[in-house]
Amino acid sequence: LTSWNPYTKSIFYASKSTTEGQHVAIGKRVLQQYFKTCSEDAEAIEAFMREKDVTLLWEICSEDDPHIISEFTVNGYYDRAYLLNAVYNKVRFETISNDEYNAFVWDQLNECHPVVFDRQFDNWEELEPVLDSKWIDLKGPAMITHPVEGWVFCDSVGYMFKIKTPYYNFWRRLRTIKEALQEHPDIEINWDKWDAKAQSVIDYIQTIPHELLPLKSIITIRNEWIELGNKDYPYNLTPEGEPK
Repeated sequence: LTSWNPYTKSIFYASKSTTEGQHVAIGKRVLQQYFKTCSEDAEAIEAFMREKDVTLLWEICSEDDPHIISEFTVNGYYDRAYLLNAVYNKVRFETISNDEYNAFVWDQLNECHPVVFDRQFDNWEELEPVLDSKWIDLKGPAMITHPVEGWVFCDSVGYMFKIKTPYYNFWRRLRTIKEALQEHPDIEINWDKWDAKAQSVIDYIQTIPHELLPLKSIITIRNEWIELGNKDYPYNLTPEGEPK
């Protein structure tokens, strides 16, 4: 969260309900680097927060806090800030309108990566098919064919929530197993709760030397597991089942 502090004449940084901690530090570092490298955007954002009296909501992706699905360029992992929305600084919850949001991010910003208001649903009958796991994982609004963490939904009042994809949830559960094995190498695995693919990943995790396990993210482990010839359908395979 960022907002303009009229008392210090500077930007206020927070993560959810706190101004301290690891996630605040990461978000502040990523955003300050973005403001530094794109001063025109920084000036527009500062003016927007000050004049509109709003707090901006960001999603921060950073190598210091790896997500389940990584952000990559040809040179490796990179930090990124996604602008989600802007909320007025008052007791009663109210966001800026979609038109105001779109006008701001498209007309005034150059390097910011905003969430795109891609599609509107007027009733449950329109939304329900979208919540089908195959649509969420494989198609999406833009027919995305690479791994997706989830989709951001916004209701008619402005409240936002995320729906995580089954692909994301699968690897997040395996990250929990990885973290459990870090703390308790001899922990007993209830194999009946896991399908064959998950069992294969867990088997691989158990081959990693215990002293190296804390140094590897689930992203690294997944890439190593795929390099062994395993199939992470559908994202490293064609519909016919052949590796891309």
